[in-house]
Amino acid sequence: MVERSHSIHTLATSLTLLAFVHGIAVQAQNGLPAFRENVGQVVDQDGQVNRNVRFMFSVGNTRIQLRDGAFSYEWNIPEPAGIQAGQPLHIDEDGPVHLRGSRNDHTPIRTQRIDVELVGALPVRPLANGSCRSEKLYHAKRSGGSVTVPQSTEVRYNGIYPGIDLVFKLNAEGGAKYDLVVHPGADASLIQLLYHGADRSICSPTSLELRTAGGSIRETIPVSYYTSDRSEVPVHFRSFPDGSVGFQLDSPRTTDTLVIDPFPVWGTYFGSNGWDAGYAIASDADGVLVAGETRSTDNLATTGAFQQELAGQTDAFLARFDHGGQLQWCTYFGGSGFDQATSICLWEERIFVGGFTESTDLPTTDGCHQPDTGGNGDGFLAAFSLEGSLRWCTYLGGNNADGVMGLAYSANALHVAGHTRSDNGISTPNSQQPARAGGADAFLASFTPDGVRMWGTYHGGGNLDIGSAVASNEDGIYMAGWTSSGSGIATPGVFQFFFRGGSWDGMLARYSLSGELVWSSYYGGFQGDQAYCVGIADDGIYLGGASESTAYMSSPGAFQPENGGGGWDGFLAKFDPNGERIWGTLYGGFDTDVINGLAPSASGVHVIGSSSSVYVLGSPGVHQPAFAGGYADAFVARFNSSGSRIWGSYYGGQLGDYGNGIALADQKVLATGYTASISGIAYGPAHQHTINLEVDAFLAEFPISAVGIDEPLTTPGDLKLSPCPADEWVDIVAEGLNGPVWLTLTDAAGRTILERSITFEQGVHRLVLPAIATGSALVTLRKEGLSYSGRLLVAGSPER
Repeated sequence: MVERSHSIHTLATSLTLLAFVHGIAVQAQNGLPAFRENVGQVVDQDGQVNRNVRFMFSVGNTRIQLRDGAFSYEWNIPEPAGIQAGQPLHIDEDGPVHLRGSRNDHTPIRTQRIDVELVGALPVRPLANGSCRSEKLYHAKRSGGSVTVPQSTEVRYNGIYPGIDLVFKLNAEGGAKYDLVVHPGADASLIQLLYHGADRSICSPTSLELRTAGGSIRETIPVSYYTSDRSEVPVHFRSFPDGSVGFQLDSPRTTDTLVIDPFPVWGTYFGSNGWDAGYAIASDADGVLVAGETRSTDNLATTGAFQQELAGQTDAFLARFDHGGQLQWCTYFGGSGFDQATSICLWEERIFVGGFTESTDLPTTDGCHQPDTGGNGDGFLAAFSLEGSLRWCTYLGGNNADGVMGLAYSANALHVAGHTRSDNGISTPNSQQPARAGGADAFLASFTPDGVRMWGTYHGGGNLDIGSAVASNEDGIYMAGWTSSGSGIATPGVFQFFFRGGSWDGMLARYSLSGELVWSSYYGGFQGDQAYCVGIADDGIYLGGASESTAYMSSPGAFQPENGGGGWDGFLAKFDPNGERIWGTLYGGFDTDVINGLAPSASGVHVIGSSSSVYVLGSPGVHQPAFAGGYADAFVARFNSSGSRIWGSYYGGQLGDYGNGIALADQKVLATGYTASISGIAYGPAHQHTINLEVDAFLAEFPISAVGIDEPLTTPGDLKLSPCPADEWVDIVAEGLNGPVWLTLTDAAGRTILERSITFEQGVHRLVLPAIATGSALVTLRKEGLSYSGRLLVAGSPER
């Protein structure tokens, strides 16, 4: 059953026709969406007609009630299947989260409601104002058994504040939103929204979060602009002493239209009564695809799915969601053994999935490349339609263990990367490397869209080599991975020709579309380094992973030049098509941090991973600036094309949260992974508000512009902060700055710690640090239209 709840959708403001626009991200599924006038069909808990409700918008489990001068959101929330409410969690240090207590045989439902009061508003009655129609609803308490209900596409509260109207209307997706229209001469500062029913509200200048027992509602303001010339203008949330929220407009024009455009932010658990994990994600204009593994035996596959039951102890799964966070379909995929989906990509009307299998009875299709298993575990490839039906399926492997780790599509071919210990079933005649060279080799292969292999090659030296990811375009194929081989990897003239030592070095290789090696390079320092992800942008190739090394991983002026002190840090690097590094940076704090996925764009790259470091990976004003606790949090970050971080956000709760896959689509950042946390995951119109028995997959959608400080930080060299980490003081060096400069110091939680004028002499100022929490701080300098920003790691205690 599809579960739906409310999330703030859009906010817009105009000053000649000034409108604060909030949207409710609920979509109609059955019948035509409309605001239905209450003519007796709405009843209270005692079965009596509820005359206070004037109109109702109802879809799925969600209802919007419009009353005189106020409105409400209400939705039903199922309790976690098989869990008695109030039972404590038992946490196994070496395993998943288990629950004490007996299993329920039913799924209790509770109702969550938030009432929105417009403080100081007039008790205006809402009136139908759009195209109207009527429908006949059957009503057991009425004579004749039915009642005719007028419906409308728009409902208007005229003059709810002096010169300000409140207008509810349908949006383009069949959901609902509301506008506050402030006519010329009216005072927008009169608008105050007070939310009753939230356990806690957290308001910052850029975001508002309402936390409830059934999830959270989040609203953000990423960009505000005038429609005449698209020039940006600051608009912020403001909070009042009574807990209500309004809006602050800085120097508004009185004859122009201002638009404030926060997007929906949502996150959902996805799982049932077993272990569920999301490993890969892809997206198109119509939806989001997630692949992973599951041990759940029920309530995962949808009706009519290709495979509706778990076939072995662990199966792969493939699920499709819409961009509102609602499940469209899900299917198991596997046989009687262990099956895991590790990678996914889209091409036109096909979904390609790859992974690892120990099953001997996968549903391979007639005429496929390899109908039977080669032995001891194989890779697999499968193609599905956008509706979830299987197009074709094949094993890929030889006489020993093999696995598919990465997929990419370009030039009418599906490119596959992975690892193998097999001596057969991998390479094709006359390939770049026809034989296995060591204990395990990476491999690369290309298939037609119909599953016919065109070529395949080993890639490795005399030791262990793993192919972890692949990216491609019309000019070639790039494979990432890691290696312990001291030879047989690098080609002359690349960035790093020699293996530097330690347990592993990362590697990056470029192949032609027909399978010839163009170049291959190590990438690492003197300790362990592993590359997990690769992506192609117009101006370079991005490589990400994890590093223990204290040298060679960062370029001069890097965002983070040194290891943060926790052993493993994430790393991010950018290469040109010839194999030369453009820049590189470490990314991590005082504990373990890894980058597991990346998604390039025209302006830079987004990354996802997992972190146990407190504060360092969060920036002010983001979804979650601080580490939530437990073993690890997932994180998402955005870097510009020069390697400076724009923003970074944690994503998680009090237990363990791990980010694996990331994708971009239509100004959205899409993330998947898995979690054991019972909070901090589900937001907005979540498909699933609560975690089930063990570990669940998660899926989240962030707006590209709505998370964090969406303005480029300074390019390397513009601003230098030393020492970093700093304790009692920091020297701020900014070339070209002299005299008085306005400084703002913000801590990791987004709090402004210091804001004052300081004086530079020949581009240098020594700042004595006030009491500030240990972790990542943001230093911002502004003078006469110039803006400098930089990250400072703070050591010591807040009581300093």
